Amino acid sequence: MRLRALGGLAAIVYAGCASTAETLPPLGQVLLYVDTDAPVPAAPGKTLSVDEPAGLFDTLSIEVFEPGATTPCTGCNREIAVDVDKLKGGLSLGIPARPGVAGYRVRARLFQAAWVTRCSPEGESTGLHPRPEVTLTMHAALPAVGADGIVERSVFLGVDSLGAAQGTLDAPVETLAGRPESSKVGSWAGARRVPCNGAPRADEVCVPGGAFWMGHPRLRTDCGSTESSAFLVPRLVVLSPFFLQKTEVNVAAYRAAGPVPSTEVVRFSGDYRASGAGGIPNARCTYTDAPGPHESAPVNCVVWPQADAFCKKRGGSLPAEAQFEFVAGALTSRYRVWGDDEPTCEDSVWGRPWGAVAPDSPCAKSYLLESGPRPVDSAEPGLHRRLDRFELPTGTVFDLMGNLMEFQADTYAGPNDPCWSGTGILRDPLCVSASTASRSARGSSWQWPAGVAAGRSGLPVREWFTSTGFRCARPGI
Repeated sequence: MRLRALGGLAAIVYAGCASTAETLPPLGQVLLYVDTDAPVPAAPGKTLSVDEPAGLFDTLSIEVFEPGATTPCTGCNREIAVDVDKLKGGLSLGIPARPGVAGYRVRARLFQAAWVTRCSPEGESTGLHPRPEVTLTMHAALPAVGADGIVERSVFLGVDSLGAAQGTLDAPVETLAGRPESSKVGSWAGARRVPCNGAPRADEVCVPGGAFWMGHPRLRTDCGSTESSAFLVPRLVVLSPFFLQKTEVNVAAYRAAGPVPSTEVVRFSGDYRASGAGGIPNARCTYTDAPGPHESAPVNCVVWPQADAFCKKRGGSLPAEAQFEFVAGALTSRYRVWGDDEPTCEDSVWGRPWGAVAPDSPCAKSYLLESGPRPVDSAEPGLHRRLDRFELPTGTVFDLMGNLMEFQADTYAGPNDPCWSGTGILRDPLCVSASTASRSARGSSWQWPAGVAAGRSGLPVREWFTSTGFRCARPGI
């Protein structure tokens, strides 16, 4: 599509791939090529290979500013959905300008369209804005052009500059002469899939290292969060490879590990515990001192220090929040591990009533009887994991969205805590703050709605819940 210059002002013509560029206006102009090392989506009708990093950015915005102006000129902006083929083919835009006039500038921004917001950087609800914290931005100076002819220039948007604009309108950087010899799209080292060093144990999978957006746009509104724990702004996270248990730790494995540290346990009546000291007084707790009929059920009714100690005995730790979300989002920041669809009662272990718990759940018909099956399913693969599973080359991970909510290694902190605020790229983040009164938990349980990959909760360190268990992780490098 071509935009005609208005009143002698600049305009933008999207030329697409250089080999198929449309005929440009008979004016002097800059043919601006845009390249990046960022991973972007596959072209329509194509898919990325398992070794290619998932697309992290999908939209390019180009705006042209006349000399001395602080807002783009009329008709001087374009937004383009980018993909691998467009960039490898040489993505370019023609920018006509008044001959012999210096001082034109261009602002190039690369971002993910799902995180565009109507909330301005100053907090006002106004037009659409790519969030600066999650955008690759460059302000570049354009050379003066003659009355006709084409001047080829290029700009490069590197992922390592995330959240820190290159240049300003008052002090723009210089564009590069000519066109790129070849595109660097997808070459950013942080997104490279990195295999584990060594083989997983029989009950583990290898989760390859890579990059993803932590947080999900469905959990926030334009200028605020729908829940206090959700990330209003996503964080780009790079993770090293790690090993993760396929299932939540079951009763038999927990007992076989031997005694865990005794801790003061606060009984929380809101989770249907009985009051008093000693033993485990709740019929919904799966653990028994001697082998019984529920050996393969995931263990619940443990406190965070007990879960932490168990994983350390295995030579690992509880997963970090970022590690859990990476897997629960299928390594590609999905809403749920299987996508956006709401689950049925056969897809995941969720919404099972037990007495007064979740009596209106659509899963109520099968699980209403107090004397019926325990609401927590066996930790072994079974019928109720039709969708709640993630397959990797080394095995399948189960129950990321249901069965039991799972303790994480992180201290629980809100999205504005220093752990999660700021700009730039987080590498193997683990939130450890001075306050350790609560720890993070991820996923969901048999008694609640199905979880979402980016959902976050904080649980008291010394309280146990019939809805909470854990699994372990360990480094893969």
